[in-house]
Amino acid sequence: MTLWVIDTSSVIQIKDSVPVAERKKVLTGLTALVQAEQLIYPSQVVEELGRYVDSKPEKRDELFIWARDHKHAACKEPPEDLVKEILADPMVRRVLDVEKVGVEEADVYVLALARHMSNENKDVVVVTEEWVNKPAKLSMAAGCGVLRLVRLPLLPFLEHTGIWKPT
Repeated sequence: MTLWVIDTSSVIQIKDSVPVAERKKVLTGLTALVQAEQLIYPSQVVEELGRYVDSKPEKRDELFIWARDHKHAACKEPPEDLVKEILADPMVRRVLDVEKVGVEEADVYVLALARHMSNENKDVVVVTEEWVNKPAKLSMAAGCGVLRLVRLPLLPFLEHTGIWKPT
């Protein structure tokens, strides 16, 4: 059984990739994975989504509400010592956006949660859209590579799990 750890970027990507008429089906499929304990995310994902919708009131929609409403079942927290260990890696630390001062990003927690589950011999895949690297900012895809974690973008994840396939 694969354990999927979803990043904020992929939750947001649903709005850009899935037609409005199909979103309920996608959210129902994600809910089924949460209930089967196959889809998890750290609480920082919900916090990040909350900041995103607060800064863009027109984006307040079912995606934030879905993540918030499933927080109790889906949120798992990585051990704090593992977060610190991951942040001690000079490459992985670069997943943090230096321009976001004073904001706790979800990226490191997503990576730490995935690593924690992997350390418990789970088959783990990180679902994230972030793949562009910049000189001072490492993408989540690259962070996954450094930590030897598998990464998959949203659309292949939705198709692979049978939740939704673009027509």
